[in-house]
Amino acid sequence: MEVIAAHCIFLYNGTLMVKQLKTSWESSAKWYDSVVGETGRYYHENVIFPKLLRLMDLDKAFSSVLDLGCGQGVLLRKIPHSIPYRRY
Repeated sequence: MEVIAAHCIFLYNGTLMVKQLKTSWESSAKWYDSVVGETGRYYHENVIFPKLLRLMDLDKAFSSVLDLGCGQGVLLRKIPHSIPYRRY
């Protein structure tokens, strides 16, 4: 997956709107994608995800996840398939 641009997400008259923004990110996106890949790096696996998943407490009966700025989707691969997950 290649990251191309950033998005601005906002409510307008009760409707969720998504606007693509041009940013300086485009020049770094391919490099970042090659570094992070589909599964993340050591830092994701050993620092971020263990603590984040514990804080999210996804064992609750009504858990769901909305991932804003999801990048390559490495978090998605750590969320149990039984949990509703939306990427934006």
